[in-house]
Amino acid sequence: MKKLFLKLPIYVECARIPKNGALNRTLRKIILMGVLTVLTASCAHQKQLSRDEWLALTQRNYSGVTKETLIAKAEEVLRLADGDDFKFHHSENGFTASRNWLVYIVIGAASGTDVWNFQVEPTTDSWKVKVSVSTTSGNTSATAVGAITTPNQSSTEQGNAIYNIFWNRLDYLLGKSTQWMDCRLASRKLSSGEYFGNDEALCNSFNMTNNYPLDLSDAEIERIFQTYPVAKEDYLKKRRKSQAKEL
Repeated sequence: MKKLFLKLPIYVECARIPKNGALNRTLRKIILMGVLTVLTASCAHQKQLSRDEWLALTQRNYSGVTKETLIAKAEEVLRLADGDDFKFHHSENGFTASRNWLVYIVIGAASGTDVWNFQVEPTTDSWKVKVSVSTTSGNTSATAVGAITTPNQSSTEQGNAIYNIFWNRLDYLLGKSTQWMDCRLASRKLSSGEYFGNDEALCNSFNMTNNYPLDLSDAEIERIFQTYPVAKEDYLKKRRKSQAKEL
């Protein structure tokens, strides 16, 4: 399990605040209010999905591919995101994959688990593929009167961002798309409003490896790494090393 150290605009090291006095209490209140403001900003109103919209978002039909290939490529999507931290539990028609995470902020910490459920069902002439991701999380915050712990809460992601990223990457690995949905592209779609919801179960630069398939086209390499020459060279080195092993 990787640890995330979250840097906020109001970053203050509590260890540097005097242990006693009214100033200490005031500063702690200001810090706590600022942290809560940042953290609750993500709770802003987002679109509510109807049942039909939810089903359309979390299900796809695939033909011309085997069930085993669908399962293997779905697993690869998650392993590329952060293979070291995912734990897979396989079944005949799919898998569940869990990933623990831990976040440190200035005066507290949050921890949780993302759980993916991927299942494949036969239809008359295709495979119906279902995916969902839920998060269980809790947090502990330091205050002037002591630590406050919030009990673990569980929720299933209702936004379209995480699912659109997953389906795009699965389509790429299946050869049905030529564009890999990298996290910077997903971020731009979130900013424009095309995507909404939380994408951190796949896109988290703080504590996920976010690897890329080693068969990216030259055009995709230029698009993804155009302003990141060092990352581009690292990617090309990995690809050359992989190709050398195959010889």
